[in-house]
Amino acid sequence: MKLADARRKANMTLQEVSDIVGASTGHLSEIERGIKGPSLELAVKITQLFPTVQLATLVRSAVA
Repeated sequence: MKLADARRKANMTLQEVSDIVGASTGHLSEIERGIKGPSLELAVKITQLFPTVQLATLVRSAVA
């Protein structure tokens, strides 16, 4: 599942996710849109928060 879909399904805002994982809302937005990829540390935090988001999906979306 994509990050944006998982976040919406959890009824969370970018700000709420930002507060939990320690990344700016702008950076998270760029990750959701595939503009930038997360660091490994951030990717792990995101996948812990949203287990349906696969690490490979986060990395691939920024590379493709």
